[in-house]
Amino acid sequence: MNSLNVVHPVEPEHRIREISANCWWVYQLDQVADEFKDTLSRVVFIGSSRQEVRNWVQRQREEQYSFVLSGS
Repeated sequence: MNSLNVVHPVEPEHRIREISANCWWVYQLDQVADEFKDTLSRVVFIGSSRQEVRNWVQRQREEQYSFVLSGS
């Protein structure tokens, strides 16, 4: 990579899975090249309800695009 390459942010893919009545997992698949996704996923959050894990995924999406400008 050189200073002329453009870096495009990539939103990770999240998948939700119900493990039991009170146990929901969020798996994350990351993009590793231009358009290739990792073949392995990893659990990034465990919640007790579907709504809890959906809220977590939504917060991750919001935080990905938020940033703070410093006054230097």
